[in-house]
Amino acid sequence: MARPKYVDEPWVQQQQKTIIRWLNTKLQEDTDSGITPSSSLGPNSITNLHEDLQNGLVLIKLINRLIYEITLNENHPMNNSKLYYLSPIYKKPTFKLQKLENLNDFLKFINLILKINVCNISADNIYEGDLKLNLGLIWSLFLFGTSTSFTSFKSVTPSFIEIKKILLTWINNILQKRNCSISNFNKDWSIEINRPDRILCDILQHYSLPIKLDNGKNKNLKNLEHVLNYFQTKLGIAHLVDTEDFAVLVPEEKCIVAFLVELFKFFEIAGDHKLDEEALEEEEADDEFSEGDYSFDELIELTIVTSRLKNKYETRSLRFLNKTNTLISQLNSEMELLQEINRNNQLAKDLDKCLDLLHDAIETSTMENLNKFMNFFNALNIKVTSLINICQTFQNFRANIKPDLVYKDYPDLLNLVKTVRDNLQELDIVYYPSSKSLNIETISDKFESLMSLESKFSGIATGLLSTLQKSSSKFNGQLDIIEQNDLRNQTSEVENKDWISRCLDYVDYLVTFFDKLGYFEDLFKVSSSAELQKALESSYSSETSSFHLNARSFRVFKQLFMGQNNYLNHFELIKFLKSKVVTGEIQPSNVELFVKLIPTRSVASLANSSIHSSSSEDNISSTSFSSTTSASDSEDDYLFDDLQQKLDSQLSGTSQRVYDIHDFIEQFENGFKV
Repeated sequence: MARPKYVDEPWVQQQQKTIIRWLNTKLQEDTDSGITPSSSLGPNSITNLHEDLQNGLVLIKLINRLIYEITLNENHPMNNSKLYYLSPIYKKPTFKLQKLENLNDFLKFINLILKINVCNISADNIYEGDLKLNLGLIWSLFLFGTSTSFTSFKSVTPSFIEIKKILLTWINNILQKRNCSISNFNKDWSIEINRPDRILCDILQHYSLPIKLDNGKNKNLKNLEHVLNYFQTKLGIAHLVDTEDFAVLVPEEKCIVAFLVELFKFFEIAGDHKLDEEALEEEEADDEFSEGDYSFDELIELTIVTSRLKNKYETRSLRFLNKTNTLISQLNSEMELLQEINRNNQLAKDLDKCLDLLHDAIETSTMENLNKFMNFFNALNIKVTSLINICQTFQNFRANIKPDLVYKDYPDLLNLVKTVRDNLQELDIVYYPSSKSLNIETISDKFESLMSLESKFSGIATGLLSTLQKSSSKFNGQLDIIEQNDLRNQTSEVENKDWISRCLDYVDYLVTFFDKLGYFEDLFKVSSSAELQKALESSYSSETSSFHLNARSFRVFKQLFMGQNNYLNHFELIKFLKSKVVTGEIQPSNVELFVKLIPTRSVASLANSSIHSSSSEDNISSTSFSSTTSASDSEDDYLFDDLQQKLDSQLSGTSQRVYDIHDFIEQFENGFKV
């Protein structure tokens, strides 16, 4: 049997792998149940959808399993109808006709009894192994199978859109703890762009199933593999996807959704997950630490450097986004004007008519012919001038604006955001810009729209210019007539000499016009379709993070901060940093820069609050940031400590504000919004 030409397309292979794994779980379940008429028939597993569906037994076995699952759900809309299992016409089909009869009976059953639309596929299609149609059929059965768990649907078989909406709501409710969200089931699940391993870990943690992750190099891919194995081996969830399905810029949407449906059914429908006490104890034990075991100088430096890069990226990305939106609007306006100028190919027709009138005027230079040509040309000249202006605007875009966007601005953004993400991944933190519109994926989509619009504009303009250029041969012939008749050197006695001279001025304008047509046509023919991809490939070449930290470092760092009183004044904060966080090796200027990243609150705004910063009286035994004290220190030392604190506050201008260090850690952890 000949393989269809699209069999080796990546999306086909990915979907087939996921669908086969799901189908095999159902085949095995039907065999193990021993309940349906097909339990003892057909194979327990298949390897491809191209040949293994030919005799109909696999499909009958699958649909009987799905019907059995309906009977287990008393709330299912079909549970009150007279459902029955499907028995194959031929239990051991050997001839083609027998196999086709099994397939036809199966299609009629799912269409008439189960109301599954199969109008696009026939028994012959299945038998011949049409892979795309077979994929579509099994996907329809998968959607039908979800109805046994998703009982809120109005229809028996939910739509793909309905399923995605429910999954988005479910996952985003979990992710809101980290003040983040997803909006799709393709790009947001790419490990090259986002952190699907972190999202899946969040799901586990939401249901009190903590999992220990690796903090070494290439940890994202290792963590993802670890989590997927955890779902399969510890929880028994079908292994429908592999790590490589996430290791592309745009994962296959249906594969991701199929996997997440299984998670949703396990956690939200079955609800039989159990608290992993052993894993929880291991996680808690891992976070125990002794003061003095850690130095956070490098983490402080990472915070300062990354904060600068983050601000730089967000400022430039906002500027880039605004510029891109403006250019898209301009190009759309220019393209609409271009299409209006040549509506129904009218510009080419008018130009051709103008040249015919010119021919009449130079062959028979009567006042009537000369007037007809010049009057028509004056009307045409409005469109011609507009066309030239549009072409010049586009030329300016390609020559002066686009190169900076493609080869400088956009690559700079990619490198900036990559560095920010890489730095924060050292701490197992995902970076989220201050606005969703500043996500590099959103900006990339917008930039791709601009490049696509430019390509479309170029195609329309090139087609028009090419059509207009066809008239150049006719015009060149008329120039030959002008030269042959020596119309430019007529004596004063020639009748209508002034009118002929004005006519020739218009001819000179047409000469310039056709020259510009040729120039712009060559310009627009320059292909730029690969430029954006080339810029993308060349941009992800920045060096790996120069920091060497891990998630445990940040957890201990977080514990130190969260263990303090929430609001500290400037003196208390500096003292805390110097005694618990930084060493004497870090530059004082870096400590000051770090302090500026911590949110502040005015003392007045907290005056009526139940939360107060620690007063000097409450901390009279605290250490000076320049020296330590003991129980034997004199009362004068304590007094000096108090005076030092007040003096420090006055000199630094911080006496009327306190630092919200808990808010700082929360912002840090939730996407580095410091």
